[in-house]
Amino acid sequence: MSAPITLPGGRDRGKAITDPSVTVRSLEWWAENANTAELKAACAAEIKRRQKGGRPAAPAQRSGGSRAIRDDQDRPIPGTGLAKRKDSVLSTAISDPRAVTERLANYRDEFHLVSPATSCDALPPGCGVAVSLVWVDPNADKFGPGEVYKVTGGKLGLSGTTLKRIGAAAGVDWDPKQSGRLDSGQDPHYCHYRAVGYVRNFDGSERTVSGEVEIDMRDGSPQVIAMEARAKEGSNFESQLRDTRHFLLRHAETKAKLRAIADIGIKRSYTAAELEKPFAVARLMWTGETNDPELKREFARMHAEHMIEGRRRLYGDDSPRPVAQFRGHEPPPVGVVDEDIDDYGGYDAEAVGEEKPPSSPSQEPPAEPPPVGDGYEDRGDNPDNY
Repeated sequence: MSAPITLPGGRDRGKAITDPSVTVRSLEWWAENANTAELKAACAAEIKRRQKGGRPAAPAQRSGGSRAIRDDQDRPIPGTGLAKRKDSVLSTAISDPRAVTERLANYRDEFHLVSPATSCDALPPGCGVAVSLVWVDPNADKFGPGEVYKVTGGKLGLSGTTLKRIGAAAGVDWDPKQSGRLDSGQDPHYCHYRAVGYVRNFDGSERTVSGEVEIDMRDGSPQVIAMEARAKEGSNFESQLRDTRHFLLRHAETKAKLRAIADIGIKRSYTAAELEKPFAVARLMWTGETNDPELKREFARMHAEHMIEGRRRLYGDDSPRPVAQFRGHEPPPVGVVDEDIDDYGGYDAEAVGEEKPPSSPSQEPPAEPPPVGDGYEDRGDNPDNY
């Protein structure tokens, strides 16, 4: 019997590639960056072997409702946490209010239901309710996907990326007139931002979701003092502070939007076991489907006008762009704005203190990434590294 192929370096140095503690993410890195063709081929074969054996069985049908979940998710592989699962759609948009209520009742026990209501009495003509499935990987390790981050009490918070996916599934529409900076921008180290968005209720009416945040990175502020106290040993506090100040407006805008998204009905933290269940996000959608011939013609006309109007705004509309409609206030005295303990998505809208695996080939993956602070890591020159 031939000796098992082992990994030559990194966190899994000396481990066989078939060892359950070797993650698929680590195998993917070695399959792309190994120095030998033999190791690359072996890692690729091991990934295929695990995926081939990880397809889920067809979901059982429940009486009173259909669970038309597309079979495009991988079952968790033992020892590796959750395999990557694709967000999917539970079913096509449903126009029957009774069927919508029935399915929401079924989904409530099996998923984390995010919905404008738990029942539906009526739907506007030409509309239906679709439910999207958003998977969250509870792996909060250094080389995890960054969909969660650790919070106090051993629980997990949803990262900014995850909350944005849920917000997109819910159809959150941001209002550029009501969203914007509330302070005057006079002090470069202080920002007060409000984000306002809308989601549709099942009756077609709009529901407002909003979030506000004050970030005070001025010397001596409670937030700066708390940041320094949380900085891990060996981390560069000055670099973290400089990074946060440099992209202050983007931090504030992102955090305010995350608070608004959480306002649609998302808890602040979850256990890893709770996140084994995906989020089922219900959304009212325009389908234009109707059995009334006159309404069908009217819907077609409305759709055409909407398309033409959109083109006119792009190429021929002289109306000004919508801008925020509020006057900025002066920054308050240092010390007035207290530490922000609401950690929806983390201060940087990403996993706190986590790093991603190397994205470009190198000699071997680092044994242990250097520690970073609680969400204030140095993002370099790219402000979009959220």
